[in-house]
Amino acid sequence: MKKIQAQLGIEPSITFHGLRHTNASVLLYKGIDIMYVSSHLGHKDVSITQEVYSHILDEMKQKLKPKVTAVLESIYE
Repeated sequence: MKKIQAQLGIEPSITFHGLRHTNASVLLYKGIDIMYVSSHLGHKDVSITQEVYSHILDEMKQKLKPKVTAVLESIYE
């Protein structure tokens, strides 16, 4: 992979592990269900995914707060 990246002039180089982490991060950030992402990564348990990607999950919680508030407020309209 390093050879191909060098040929293409990709700097800095990225590892397969880095690609895997980026893939999972993008999927979670785009709203793909964590159960699916966990299975996609081959994690034995979703708690592994939750632990490794907790920084993204925390960011997603903050992003969803206004949507949750709007849904709950719409109940009383």
